[in-house]
Amino acid sequence: MCGRPWPKADPALVAENAVEYPVQINGRLKDRLSVPVGTGALAVLSAAKALPKVQGDS
Repeated sequence: MCGRPWPKADPALVAENAVEYPVQINGRLKDRLSVPVGTGALAVLSAAKALPKVQGDS
């Protein structure tokens, strides 16, 4: 065990494919939104506004 080299890190194993955003209205958590990495701000905002739990509070 002592003579073995340290394992090599594989960046592909830690890469994130999606980002999760908390969706809040008046400081209260209403839902969570998961979108692919690289999604633009307007697309995230549109998706958040389309969530059923957000529609009920608008």
